Amino acid sequence: MPEEHTRGLGWKPNTVNTSHGPAHHLFSASPYILPAGDYRQLARDYGKNGQRIYQGQAGACWAFATTRCLQLYYAVRDIVAPVAAPGFMYWNGRREEYAGLTPESLPDEMEDSGTEPRHGITALSQLGFCAWDDFPYTDNPIVIAKQPPDAAYLAAYSQKGLRWGVIETSGFDRIDQLDDMLKRGLPAQFGMRVDSAFMQWKGPGPISSIDMQHLRGGHMLTPLFVDYMNDCVWFDNWWEYWGPEEFDGMGKLSFKVFGDPSIVSDVIVMEYLPTLVRK
Repeated sequence: MPEEHTRGLGWKPNTVNTSHGPAHHLFSASPYILPAGDYRQLARDYGKNGQRIYQGQAGACWAFATTRCLQLYYAVRDIVAPVAAPGFMYWNGRREEYAGLTPESLPDEMEDSGTEPRHGITALSQLGFCAWDDFPYTDNPIVIAKQPPDAAYLAAYSQKGLRWGVIETSGFDRIDQLDDMLKRGLPAQFGMRVDSAFMQWKGPGPISSIDMQHLRGGHMLTPLFVDYMNDCVWFDNWWEYWGPEEFDGMGKLSFKVFGDPSIVSDVIVMEYLPTLVRK
């Protein structure tokens, strides 16, 4: 397995409840805009912001999951928007003073130790997001440790606007609520514990168990489709060499795994309200 797969993690479970309330209450007024909450084609359609992006060796999975959420939010609404800069989210999410976060034990060094997704989401909410071209991503440990330029912050300010909530249930209630959110055009992300089998998964069957005795770390992913026909949740991954080639980076989790709060948690649903969408 390529080395970057073993280092491309970066999610740790959220131990502090900073949600704005259960997602199904927060977004209950949002109408259905998709007959089926299937984002798989949208995630691969270059005409609808579906560029495939890879995180490399940095523990930036949560920033990439947020980037994919932005892409999908616009794609569902047929809006062409720039690809967001995951490096901008990553840098600010790890430095609380720039994102208005409460002082916590965030790592000062840029090691592959990751952080909770709430830091990245708070940074996005407070600072907005800039385009990839404004702050290109790299996993080079020297370059990624540098603060984004002032121009990136100015560009991000025009893209402020975010509401989010947490799906706090488990089991089939979690699965049904996720499906409901996706049909409303509200993308999500989730954190999960991964083992060696996950990191080497080649499909095509769903990932049906995680060996808790041989965990390799935590990872943040974006769900694309609740597949009731096959009892699994399709998701997007950011590793260049992973999964069956025909899946193009997508994977499948069994309902049993996705509904298990000891494996999957931090199921976060997002709604973006940008003040300006730059074509």
